[in-house]
Amino acid sequence: MADNLHEQTDTGSQTRTPSTSPEPATFSAPSSLSPEPQPIPYVPGSVSWARFRYTRDLSDLTEATDRIQDAITRAADDAEKLEIFQLLERMTMELLGIHRGTESTELLRATLGIARTCVRTLPPSCDRRWVAFNILAKVASTLFAHTLERDLIDEAVTALRQVSRTETPDDNPLWAEQRMVHAIALCTRYTHFHNEDDINDAIRMSREAMIWIGEHEDEDKVGDAAGNHGNVLAKWALARPGRWDDLRDSVAFNRKAIQLCKPHKVAKWQFELGKKLRSLYMASKNRACIDEAIACTEQSLQFWKRAPGWHAWAEVRASLSKNYWYRYNYQYYKEPLDLDRSIVEMGAVCDNLTPESPSYRVNSENWALAALLFHKYSHENGTVDDLEEAIDRAMVAVADMSPDAPSWLNDHGTVMCMVRQRCREHRFQPDTEYYLELYITGLSQRIAFGFTDASERLCVLEELAWALRLNYRLTKRNTDFLPYVTGQKDYVEALPRDSPIYIKELRRLAHGVIEAFDELDDGYVDQTIALMEASLPDVRPFVGRETLACFDALVDLYSLRYESRRDTEDLRAAADIVQLTNEERLSREGDDGDEYGEIVDASASSSSDESDSDESTSDESSYDESEDEEAREEEARNADEEARAIEGDLRNVRDTSNEETSEDEVRVWEPSSDGNAAEDDQSSSNGEIIGSESEFWVNQWYFMPDDLAPPPSPSPSPSVYSPW
Repeated sequence: MADNLHEQTDTGSQTRTPSTSPEPATFSAPSSLSPEPQPIPYVPGSVSWARFRYTRDLSDLTEATDRIQDAITRAADDAEKLEIFQLLERMTMELLGIHRGTESTELLRATLGIARTCVRTLPPSCDRRWVAFNILAKVASTLFAHTLERDLIDEAVTALRQVSRTETPDDNPLWAEQRMVHAIALCTRYTHFHNEDDINDAIRMSREAMIWIGEHEDEDKVGDAAGNHGNVLAKWALARPGRWDDLRDSVAFNRKAIQLCKPHKVAKWQFELGKKLRSLYMASKNRACIDEAIACTEQSLQFWKRAPGWHAWAEVRASLSKNYWYRYNYQYYKEPLDLDRSIVEMGAVCDNLTPESPSYRVNSENWALAALLFHKYSHENGTVDDLEEAIDRAMVAVADMSPDAPSWLNDHGTVMCMVRQRCREHRFQPDTEYYLELYITGLSQRIAFGFTDASERLCVLEELAWALRLNYRLTKRNTDFLPYVTGQKDYVEALPRDSPIYIKELRRLAHGVIEAFDELDDGYVDQTIALMEASLPDVRPFVGRETLACFDALVDLYSLRYESRRDTEDLRAAADIVQLTNEERLSREGDDGDEYGEIVDASASSSSDESDSDESTSDESSYDESEDEEAREEEARNADEEARAIEGDLRNVRDTSNEETSEDEVRVWEPSSDGNAAEDDQSSSNGEIIGSESEFWVNQWYFMPDDLAPPPSPSPSPSVYSPW
């Protein structure tokens, strides 16, 4: 639109610049003529409204509303107010039509303000107040479907109750239709807030309205009434388990609606019939019910693909996705094509979400798609692409969630479980560093959130240490090493000293501090040495090679600190430990029955082969030689894993050296520093695999209010380790 809008009259013209001022435009006449009567005050609002219809600019709509409000205050009598009301009524209904194509919540809130103005405009004695209340209820219900704000549905129910109290069939020809709308609003409120009075009143009102319409109206209205009563009856039946006869009756009412209504309404009632048949299938497990539900929903979809308004199209496709999932999941012989079709339909819904889409729909629909993709990955030989897309969709669902939200812990934990599986099973695939960073960030957020149980904190610290260690091994960046050492120290400090893996994790910490000695401050090194001194036994017999390796690492720490501070106490402590460990090695040199295998390390075997070498020299080189051997083993194993990853068989790599590993656990093997396979991958306290519980997760996010309650699941979301 041009910046200046010219409003013409037969006596003159005035150039007006658009403004948000509520002052009405004024019209001037030439002085040679007698003054013309002033136009009615709401005309400037009409012009602003016309401009909005062209520009779709909310500022134009706001200007129109402000001018109309001013016109209402200037209205001389009720007749003038009625004319203003008629303009507001037309505006409201047209705005609802515009909203169908935009999904704009701001537009709906502006429309609600206009609808409230409609109610305030008419005097209490006006016989058209029921129209104003009906409009208000319609707009409030539509906005509630976007925001799920309790006040909105309460406002809609209150407005409809005003009509029910003041109108009778004799006063209002649309009394029965208003009664049915009131029943639907009560049913909607019951769906979300579960007040039994709402559903009881809804079934009573819908029955009264259906009987009256059946006696006085034509077939089309009878069909609509039958369908609406069927919807309320289905909700009432689902609220009372075991009332399957009522559910079957609701299906019969819906079929009657398809039979009697006009052709352009058939698609709507086919969609509703598909939902009821799905619920009936959940009650009876009759395959014919879900087959017919799919057929009805597909027929409805063919109509909505050609019809304007994206929202209805999305609802139908989401329902079709649920139908395919139900047929796949609740049959003994599962058909993977049903799962694929369910993913395709829900993917189409998610791909067409817009920035204006309600946040709860963005959340629920992306969760549903993530659950389906993860189920395919876990149970139907899905690919790593399926897992990655599931993670991406789940991240969209939780993107705007605050840690203060009640479901934040479960939702973010579910995402981190998938990320964990991606990091463990496909570490040599591209983008692993991205998912590791995502996992580390999520674990850090979980630690910041706090714990109610020490075991939960221990599990998270264990996972964080593993992720930081793997991240350093993949990137080989020095900047990634210090975070690993810090994470390992936190984990060791939280680990009980009687844990069977305590010595191994302590040795890892010591080796990390040795490697990063020059970059750590003195206090950090002192804390590590004190931790090792308090943890390691100071008398024989030792328990095995891990303990000896820890003593060797402690000697190295003392030596490095001596070189830095020149404190003879460090040198003396190192010498005492060397003497103790050498005596232990000599005492076990010929022990064939040692349950820990080869206690004597590379330095001892080397000294036995070269009798002329100095014993102390071989002891000092033992750590370096063992590290070289570990590096060679790790290099060979990594090369083998990379080859398997290229062939696409990485998910089948298992820890074959540990016979106690469950056959159901699919793990990626990783070399350990002491030669035991999969040492770094397998948590000491966490052996579950997330895929085993994905059915419960899909059910949780895929059951909607129009369905039966899902079977109880062991947890609200799949858990791999307890803190999530």
